[in-house]
Parts: sequence; structure tokens; C-alpha cells
Amino acid sequence: AFRFHALRGGMVCLLCVKRSDEWFAARECSDDALKLLRVSFQSNFDALAQIRLSAAALEEWTDAVDALLLSHLPVIPLVSIREVVC
Repeated sequence: AFRFHALRGGMVCLLCVKRSDEWFAARECSDDALKLLRVSFQSNFDALAQIRLSAAALEEWTDAVDALLLSHLPVIPLVSIREVVC
């Protein structure tokens, strides 16, 4: 059981979320979305495009990547990753 926190840059375990209020903005993340996030750091886009997942897991992934970009880039992107992937 993990949660995703874009501003802090990734995943946090549910135990830590329950232990401290600093993780209040962490949101739920399904196992499939978590796996896709992990694979994303190790693979190129062509390899990622071959993975078959549910629409819900893909939507979670795009939300997480968008949140990471918005949290860590010095400017707001003109195009959302959702527009590219979905």
C-alpha cells in the first residue's frame, strides 16, 4: 500500500502517511500504476507503449507524470502529458 506525492518526488508507504501530517497531499496509487511508474524510469517511450494496462492505470500514470512535471519544472508546460498519451 503506497501513496504518490508529486511535490516530494515519488512514492511513500501507507505507514509513513499515517504517521505524519506532512504527507496529507499524497494520493492513492494502484499497483499497476506504481509498476508503470517504476518501469518508466528504466525504459524508453517505445517500450512503454508496448505495455498493456487498463485505462484506469494509464490515467493514474498520466496524472502522476503531469503532477511531477508541474511540481519540478521551472515553467508550466504548454501541453499536458495527458494530451500526448491519451
